[in-house]
Amino acid sequence: MPSRHSANEPCHYKEIMNLLTNRFTILTGALSAVVASTASGNIVTNGGFTNGFNGWTMWGTAAPGGGGLAYLGSIGGDPMGGGGLTVAQFDCPGPGGMYQDLSTVAGEEYTVSFGLRKVTGSGNTNSFSLDFGSQTVMSLVNSPTINPIAYYSFDMTATGSTTRLQFNFQSTTFTWTVAAISVTPVPVPAPGAIALIGLAGLAGGRRRRA
Repeated sequence: MPSRHSANEPCHYKEIMNLLTNRFTILTGALSAVVASTASGNIVTNGGFTNGFNGWTMWGTAAPGGGGLAYLGSIGGDPMGGGGLTVAQFDCPGPGGMYQDLSTVAGEEYTVSFGLRKVTGSGNTNSFSLDFGSQTVMSLVNSPTINPIAYYSFDMTATGSTTRLQFNFQSTTFTWTVAAISVTPVPVPAPGAIALIGLAGLAGGRRRRA
């Protein structure tokens, strides 16, 4: 029986393999550019409180007879799998909290993440809010118990070169607990990566039309 394969088939096979190799090389370059364009990590100073309250500015009035406006503690629930988690605890019947001014790029997105815990008592009046510049990231009023610690993450857009990250607390009984604070730039492809991906598509299209 005659073979169905033509004499030119090996050439076509080689051409297809070369095409796939070229496109893979271009896409690999594009991926490398994307990875290279990923901004560095957490821009918050001392977001895990491993160095006390260094980097943070406190504001507000502490509860009378308490241990101060804020103090460090340790609880379970470390998101990195450790045995304990260093936390900041705020004991303020009137408004109080902490803030830090971050270096940002106007128009770029940032992921704001943190852990929050609240154990409420009878007749407890409380509130919590987190501001990213002039924008409110999260707000709670008379929150029920948040225990164990819960983790939240939001994508926010910076509006200037400096953005104030401010935590606001109030509670008539018990304390608010915050931990594992991070603000990380949302990765975006570099212009070179987008161009390379476009070239990969063009190369494939031209080869198919040839």
